[in-house]
Amino acid sequence: MVLGEQATEWCENIKYLGIHLVSGKSTKFDINPVKRSLYTASNYVFSHGHDVDETALLTLQEAHSLSVLLYACYSSVSK
Repeated sequence: MVLGEQATEWCENIKYLGIHLVSGKSTKFDINPVKRSLYTASNYVFSHGHDVDETALLTLQEAHSLSVLLYACYSSVSK
């Protein structure tokens, strides 16, 4: 495909503002990268959580993982 004088490559998915859009007849979102980021953040918190108070561990989990999980979630559920 050519836009103006620039050739544009066709791809199966694209990341735009942190949201992964998948090509197809309808609008689809790929949540696997977000899930990987959530698991990475959770593993990071739990790997450094030895001998730490459970309340502090949950606060860290909320601070690091919740923001990853909720980023652009409204965009992925709206139609």
